[in-house]
Amino acid sequence: KKVLVHDALGNKYPVYGDLLKSAKPGKDIYTTLDIRLQEIVDKELEDAVLRNAADAGMAIFINPKTGEILAVSSFPNYDPNHPGDFPDGYRRCRPITDEFEPGSVFKIVTFCCALAEGELALDDTIDTGNGYLRINMRDVRDVHGYGLLRAPEILINSSNVGIVKIAKSLDKQTFYRYIKLFGFGTITNVDFPGEADGKLNSPSKWSIPTMSTLPMGYEVRATAIQLACAYSAIANHGRMNRPFLVSKAVSGNGNTEVIRQPLMVRQVIPEWVSDTVYNILRKVVTRGTARSANSPYVKIAGKTGTSKKHAYGTTKYKSHEYYSSFAGIAPFEDPKVVGVIVIDNPKAGKYYGGFVAAPVFRAIIEKAVSAGIVESPRSLKLAVSAYHDEKTAVPALRFMPAAQAKEVLRKRRLVPKIIGVGNVVISQVPKAYSEVEVGDTVWVYLGERENQTDKVILPDLRGLSIRDAMKKLTELGVKPIISGYGVVVEQEPAPFTEVKIGCECKVRGMSIVRYELNGKSSKNSGDFWEN
Repeated sequence: KKVLVHDALGNKYPVYGDLLKSAKPGKDIYTTLDIRLQEIVDKELEDAVLRNAADAGMAIFINPKTGEILAVSSFPNYDPNHPGDFPDGYRRCRPITDEFEPGSVFKIVTFCCALAEGELALDDTIDTGNGYLRINMRDVRDVHGYGLLRAPEILINSSNVGIVKIAKSLDKQTFYRYIKLFGFGTITNVDFPGEADGKLNSPSKWSIPTMSTLPMGYEVRATAIQLACAYSAIANHGRMNRPFLVSKAVSGNGNTEVIRQPLMVRQVIPEWVSDTVYNILRKVVTRGTARSANSPYVKIAGKTGTSKKHAYGTTKYKSHEYYSSFAGIAPFEDPKVVGVIVIDNPKAGKYYGGFVAAPVFRAIIEKAVSAGIVESPRSLKLAVSAYHDEKTAVPALRFMPAAQAKEVLRKRRLVPKIIGVGNVVISQVPKAYSEVEVGDTVWVYLGERENQTDKVILPDLRGLSIRDAMKKLTELGVKPIISGYGVVVEQEPAPFTEVKIGCECKVRGMSIVRYELNGKSSKNSGDFWEN
């Protein structure tokens, strides 16, 4: 065999000797991802982006005690089998690559710094007045005046005026040091390419207004993974671990290579400070701006954030464009996960983090606890399981081999009951696409079919998410060809067409809002307002 290379002019040259290398067997990579939690996060994030008519969304969930990344999701996303069919931007891992000004989820840094340095005590009172403060050439506003607030209530109510007043007592170099300790302005060193380090200017470059904007999460750019690591330190008694995605690699001969293990990076803040703030974050959920994250079935702690989007290339912010975020910890009694949800530019009426992002975290955690993915006190787990009469659609099993049908049903958390003998499914009860409860039994009747290329009837995929449409087609043995994203607006062949198993079905998606707003603009309650 002769191997040639050529130069820019097309001239060919033979390659000899050591330049040729033999192929080496690959290795099996083991990630830290929990595929069940990943599926829940993907679905809830997609629903949130579409429900809020947002441009995009991102989510990341980490084990605060080890740094293991349990789930990481971006939407819009792409089909890895056909990456060229999607815009380049869909292929990036937003929680690791995308920077944004975090807004109020950053306030814990200011609060922890003041507490640790002795500049703030829990029984201190701060006068937020009528919710307006002119300071350092900047106007700082709350939605309304809270008057006198005790120190914890500054976080609970997410008072901008209050947090800026707390920051007045901080030395710039000291504040900067704590921001760096929490991991902002530097990469987390996660084992994934393209990580952004965010942006944090040194105090020598701070302007006069900086100490009135930085304390509440502006003039700093962060990634979702940086925020997840910061909140992991709060959940883990002040200790921050390095996040990682790949745990080991196993070669063909069975040799195991440990890639990464849990590694404590540093003690960010004293344990008493982290534990104090952790308890305040629980009150943020029970009676503060994150009440929509409060669940009667699993205790959640966390903080909301709403930040204006910066107009790149200018010193101004975009009108009516926001990042809505929530950083959460659960279960409160013994934290197993820290999650960050960020929704980019929601346009369906509401845009505060308490309305848009916090309910997504709650939905994910409740489903994860109900499914036994995230451990929780037994009584709470039973309560969640009893409360959620979760519905699912029975998949179409006709012509599937018995083993495949059982696997499909188990993934839907349905119980397969096989009846008869044969090489394929010939009928089923309940019928395909019937709505049943998770845990119900599906009777699968087997029979013999010599011709495995028999035909199936295509379902109507219009209105389904791209993800659900792909699942339905795959379960039928039809190859999905996807273009676009969001929800299905067209399919070819048309619905209810009889086609051969193994054929292709073209599906086109579009990002549209599936909720009627009736032309009304929904006003946000002042209880959830924050900058």
